[in-house]
Amino acid sequence: MTVETSGLPDEADAASDVLALAFREASLLGALLRIDDIEGFRLRPDEREVRERALAGLLAGHDGPVVVEGAGEWAPLDRRALGFLTVPVAPYGVAARRALWERELAAQGVRAAPADLRAVADRFRLGPDRIADAALTAVAEAARRTTPGRPCPRNTSDTSGAPARPRRPGASGTPDAPSAPHASGPPDAPTREELFASARAQSRHRLAALAQRVETVYGWDDLVLPPDCAAQLAEVCERVAHGRQVMDDWGFERTLSRGRGVSALFTGPPGTGKTMAAEVIARELGLDLVKIDLSTVVSKYVGETEKNLERVFTAAADTDAVLLFDEADALFGKRSEVREAHDRYANIEIAYLLQRMERYEGLAVLTTNLRRNLDEAFTRRLQFIVEFPFPGEADRERIWRVCFPPRAPRDPALDFARLARDFQLTGGSIRNVVLHAAFLAASDGTAIGMPQLVRATRREFQKLDQVMPGAGPDAGGEG
Repeated sequence: MTVETSGLPDEADAASDVLALAFREASLLGALLRIDDIEGFRLRPDEREVRERALAGLLAGHDGPVVVEGAGEWAPLDRRALGFLTVPVAPYGVAARRALWERELAAQGVRAAPADLRAVADRFRLGPDRIADAALTAVAEAARRTTPGRPCPRNTSDTSGAPARPRRPGASGTPDAPSAPHASGPPDAPTREELFASARAQSRHRLAALAQRVETVYGWDDLVLPPDCAAQLAEVCERVAHGRQVMDDWGFERTLSRGRGVSALFTGPPGTGKTMAAEVIARELGLDLVKIDLSTVVSKYVGETEKNLERVFTAAADTDAVLLFDEADALFGKRSEVREAHDRYANIEIAYLLQRMERYEGLAVLTTNLRRNLDEAFTRRLQFIVEFPFPGEADRERIWRVCFPPRAPRDPALDFARLARDFQLTGGSIRNVVLHAAFLAASDGTAIGMPQLVRATRREFQKLDQVMPGAGPDAGGEG
């Protein structure tokens, strides 16, 4: 019998009572008791010791076999007295995962493109059960796409659609290009997008209670950045996409003194595109983007911040998601120069976060407005530091144009060049202005024109607690 730790009560005493009932029932039935996800049971840092003592007591009083499963090694302190053995189980490698995908799809009578199988096996660290479920979902989605109204296929094995995205800057065609519908195998073969979507669904798990999943709607064409900044973002994608090839196949993992995680710091004024860039990267990689607000993780109590961060990374271990630590100013806003004990603990918190980012087998992104508060010892531990500058006039004009959807009615007299010249706003503020102007135009019963944009711009400057520069009498709108 199995105890799903995710279903145990949050309160330690109540969780221990439920576990005691499970141990008692296993004894009465003479059954093997399996406790899955020990990390989930120990997730509450304030009650971890209480929970571990309760579990150790139950193990000591139980005569039957018990299997405790988890991503990391765990054992009670008196492991020898309890006859506790640790059995390491190696995770499935890329080749094994690819074979599992191929087997599960073949069991449903379909074959996916070899390049797509390589990509999904490389990107998502799923086990056999989750691969089986993901394959079934992917084939079902392919059936809906190719034959609307057709019943979903069933898995006959006896063993246990996203739009095309703009090509990223500097990318070129490769043999691993995603398959097009009907291009790989039989008509019902799932595309790469369908394989990735089903794998993402299997990866979503405990982290949902700790963070927010962000819908990735932006593509490369939505980003307006200097060429070097855009090139760095493309390099972040390449580091993740080719990580296993370089680290495993080429043997570079042996040269690393730290973890193989990819860490990036996005720094710049608010509204310059840091969060949007993380969305674009996650969408390009076909991964979920999970946002963790560090302002809710950082605690004034010594040691609590590290416990909260450990909780996040433990839950994220098998999500295969891009982690976005937003509002890192909550950490970096503290002085790096040690003048008192609290400053020393602030530096410990930053160092701990960077260490866990290195150990996370995926991409972790920090955003901050305060890079100047990071000393060289911290920046050396980051693979990428991308500066998001305040947009110049030419970039502001591009942003004004990009913010208008193709179907939005526009007044032919719109003067994007003048808007860019007169109003020094970030991309985030420009998007706010355009959206507000659209509602004003809808209320006025007109196309979006300069009068609505000027009114909306005035509101944006009010929000920023700034004085709006004069737009001139011919710009329209309020004076």
